[in-house]
Amino acid sequence: MALLRLASFRREVILKQRRVVPNIGDYIEPLPVPTLSLQTLLAKHKVDHVDLLQVDTEGFDYEILKMLWATPLRPPIINFESAHLSREDKLACAEMLKRDGYRYLNVGQFDTLAVRQPEA
Repeated sequence: MALLRLASFRREVILKQRRVVPNIGDYIEPLPVPTLSLQTLLAKHKVDHVDLLQVDTEGFDYEILKMLWATPLRPPIINFESAHLSREDKLACAEMLKRDGYRYLNVGQFDTLAVRQPEA
């Protein structure tokens, strides 16, 4: 059997892999990992402009986008994995993007591509 390595901040995202590994819950090992908020990461590296934001955090994508909205940055292009988001988070994320002038498109089964429209 091939070695399967998965990581997520959310246990339920890993448990979705039951179709591949029926007893996957037996193998989940919570590990503490060092983390930074997006605001701290941007400040640490003195980032004041972003052209493209790519997010793929296995179910934590909406949380990252909310952190982005707490900054003045609005990248022209945002691509994120929406497959693991709850219906409520997908709707809230869509509303947040629309409110800030983004148009978005679901790409395949997994990703959402958002492009900020130029101000008229």
